[in-house]
Amino acid sequence: MKPHRHQNEGQSIWNEDMSIRDVEEAQEWYDNLTEPDRRSDEELDAKLEEHFEDILDRLEHAKQLEEFLNFMARARTQEIDRLKEERRLNIKRWLEDAGWDEHDWTFPEFVACKWSSLVEAPQALTDCAWQKLYPSMVLYLEQNRRSYTERSKFVRKGKWLRRMRRLLLDIRNQSDIFDNSGKDIPEGEDKPEDDSPDTTINQNTLNDTLSPSEDESSSTTEDESDRNPEQLAPLAPLTSCARVRTPFPPMVDLLKWPIISDLLKTNTDADTMQERFEELRDEIQGQIRSWGSGVKEELVEILEAGSTDTDPSSGMPQLELQTEKALDGLTPTTRLLLRADSVFCVSEDDSLVAPMPLYFPEPFTVLQAQPDGYCTTTFKKLDGHKRPRHGYPWDTSEVQYYPEGSTTARALLKQLGRVDAAQFELQALGARFTCGSCGDKWPRSWNEMIQHYAETIIHANKAANAKASIKKRVKYNNVHSLNLKTKKAATDTA
Repeated sequence: MKPHRHQNEGQSIWNEDMSIRDVEEAQEWYDNLTEPDRRSDEELDAKLEEHFEDILDRLEHAKQLEEFLNFMARARTQEIDRLKEERRLNIKRWLEDAGWDEHDWTFPEFVACKWSSLVEAPQALTDCAWQKLYPSMVLYLEQNRRSYTERSKFVRKGKWLRRMRRLLLDIRNQSDIFDNSGKDIPEGEDKPEDDSPDTTINQNTLNDTLSPSEDESSSTTEDESDRNPEQLAPLAPLTSCARVRTPFPPMVDLLKWPIISDLLKTNTDADTMQERFEELRDEIQGQIRSWGSGVKEELVEILEAGSTDTDPSSGMPQLELQTEKALDGLTPTTRLLLRADSVFCVSEDDSLVAPMPLYFPEPFTVLQAQPDGYCTTTFKKLDGHKRPRHGYPWDTSEVQYYPEGSTTARALLKQLGRVDAAQFELQALGARFTCGSCGDKWPRSWNEMIQHYAETIIHANKAANAKASIKKRVKYNNVHSLNLKTKKAATDTA
């Protein structure tokens, strides 16, 4: 079929239902009809009227022909679709009989086109045709089954890991150094005064005790340097025993433990793995506690090796807590690590001028995440600027004693009258401390105050070790000196 063109005043009108012969005849008739000076208007109108009914009749037949052809096209399309569907069902049935599953012939897009060329043919599939077609299908099916198996293992492993992480984090979140503290007091009994619910502290007391003003510094006498800390205004109750989690292994290490990795290797679903985990929960918790005890001993060794004030043979370390009976069950190792003057920092060859202080149990979380505030990019050893998915492994050599931090802590604790205080109680106060030695009156937390003074100690040591030529040109006055005698002399000469 081709279009039929009618010319009228220079325009073309197309009728797609006319045959080529009809078009040629109509075109010839119209050319003869419109030749000039051959017919009058009356003759032309009569001729048009004569052929008008023939034109309408032809259009009617053309419409019927169009409907018939459309019907035949739809019927053919439906027949092709039926043959394709029948072929697909037969192929599916024969593949299932051969031991294949539906996921074996569920292909990615780039393979589905090739597979469709084998399946979507509009032909009935006979037994003979199937015997020829099946070998070419096996290549795609085997490769897709291997890929599906690998993907399934990967997805299943991801589910196991997520479930295992939740189970292990549940153990971590339930592990508290003070599990037994504060629970020994039955309801109705009088609580000790130090366990008062009022955990605030007078801001003026803190500022007056820790941060003397310039006038007070200039009037300090030598006798004041030897004053008894107990005569200072004591701190009000700081806080009840906050949650202090026990040491917990980094997830990247914990997932490699045999008792954990064996569970992840089992070819079961996540629920079955969790049931097995619950059976081994006590054993897993025991291994975690054993790991924590060993790491705490290593941290104590770091303290004893770096501090000249720590005497291993001195017996039970002193530790003062605001909650009665909170010390019950604490080992000497834990007591020593909880002290506010037991300060660590990250060990870096090219460290910051004044590294951030680390207190037990902060090293475990800090070294696992290695945030920017504590660790430099060189220390993190990033692979493609990406952090490890399960954190960094534990390495005791990445922690070291912080002498400047410990020196600062002991001096400030003496001014506070709490030489045996625990760091977590002081840190729980928040930004309640200000420095009275310099113009920086910004409120700081306990850890921030330790870092502030430790930085000045490092600067003072560098100034003391400077070359004589530099000392002549620049005189360094350490206004943050923690020695009250030295501080008075420096103030008098200023």
